[in-house]
Amino acid sequence: MNSVPLIFSLAVQAHLKLDEIETLNHVDSETWQKDPETHKSEIFDLKLYMGVGKWFFYFRNSDCVPVSFEFAMAKQATLRLRGVSLVREFESHHLIREISPDQIENRLLPFIQEHLESRPEYLNYCKGDLSKFDFGSRVFDSLDLHFNEVSLEILSRHVKSKRCRRLSVVLSWPNEIKWQLVEFLKKPGVESLQTVFHWFKVTI
Repeated sequence: MNSVPLIFSLAVQAHLKLDEIETLNHVDSETWQKDPETHKSEIFDLKLYMGVGKWFFYFRNSDCVPVSFEFAMAKQATLRLRGVSLVREFESHHLIREISPDQIENRLLPFIQEHLESRPEYLNYCKGDLSKFDFGSRVFDSLDLHFNEVSLEILSRHVKSKRCRRLSVVLSWPNEIKWQLVEFLKKPGVESLQTVFHWFKVTI
């Protein structure tokens, strides 16, 4: 494997998490040691907001510091998203950009699908329609989810997976999901389960 092209190495690294990339430091090969630090600096979050009837978005770097759109796009070749937020709370600062519904569907969603890590850290969904977001078979470490027509499928996939460790279901959900939540709590490695503003209780 020492003789593989650098582009192959970088393509493989694009599907790994940071701790897995760091282990490549110990491989006796210049190709597989190449640019692990660069990958660290190219991890981003994406936040999408609805405010005053309009959509806005911005990127944050791996230290959760907002960065300009231009800075993120300059890293596009190796940019990876560790998490996505679709939330209510509008944040006003000079780095936030307005985006139209058409741009979300035709440009932003394909961008997310292309650049989201294969093993992403979190999805915070509080507003908007998830039906157009194709996360494939990805499972998030942490899932914060409101109910809509596609939420049940996303919830079911995460309950069954050993990977999801933190789950929050918010506002109104069908009562029958409590059995899925019980199954989630029984999984090894689970760190937290939150049910916010529900009339049912989960017990084991």
